[in-house]
Amino acid sequence: SVVGAARAGSPGLRVDTAGCALLRTPRGITAQLTFGIDHGYRSRYEIVGSRGRVTVDRAFTPPADHSPVLHVEQGAGVLERALPPCDQVSGALRAFAAAARTGTVPDQAVCLRQAELLADIAASTPAPAGPS
Repeated sequence: SVVGAARAGSPGLRVDTAGCALLRTPRGITAQLTFGIDHGYRSRYEIVGSRGRVTVDRAFTPPADHSPVLHVEQGAGVLERALPPCDQVSGALRAFAAAARTGTVPDQAVCLRQAELLADIAASTPAPAGPS
């Protein structure tokens, strides 16, 4: 569920260009999401738990030859593991073509839940300023 959220727009654009949301699962686990297309580039996953933290920088559409580094922090130690490069755009196109060829559809329940969550975030915040 959406605990709180904010959205912002930019003059001349009809889309949200920045925002954040605080989410909570029925079991009380929280997640904080932020985005901004007119901010300095940052794309990071960070999972924090009672025993440590896992982070991956350059997680969203990195260059095709980029090897992201997984950081696992526990106690006083940090494990760093280079992951193989992954061309995310090419992978998405291959998955789409395979689905079109075979008629396979993505997990509809997951897709619908994502759409509901986005609608809940939009409903919980005032609309950003419209285009100028």
